[in-house]
Amino acid sequence: MERPLDQSPQPAVALQLTPEVEEKKKKKKKKKKKKEGFFGKAVGRLVLGSADAMAQMGEAFSSAAEKYRRKHEKSREKKPAGWRSDIGSNVASAASKLIKESAKAPVKLVEALVDGDKKKKKKKKQQAEAAEAEMAVLLPTTAPLVDKT
Repeated sequence: MERPLDQSPQPAVALQLTPEVEEKKKKKKKKKKKKEGFFGKAVGRLVLGSADAMAQMGEAFSSAAEKYRRKHEKSREKKPAGWRSDIGSNVASAASKLIKESAKAPVKLVEALVDGDKKKKKKKKQQAEAAEAEMAVLLPTTAPLVDKT
């Protein structure tokens, strides 16, 4: 005599007979990174370049002030009023230092605008080197032909 599934002595068997419903997990879509256009890249480079240029100007002012301070102290050690007589040459020396150092600022700005993305350049260089190494493996090296006549 057969028993219905409800009266089965082994409830686990009854559970196994029921079909399992598997839920499919939805895959999360990767967020796409927005690509900057030409204008966005140019503005970014300009901002970074101007930041580098301003940092260079700050360093120039700092080094010029330090040079003036050293000269001023040296002049004061000579005579108590020695700094007054040497002020013209001390300021000129500091101004010369300022001009030399600050002349590097426009170069920093132009480098940032022209150089572009350094990571991309580095990657391209590595790819070119890898291609050259691959070609060197594929092409056997031969000794140069020497004419012995």
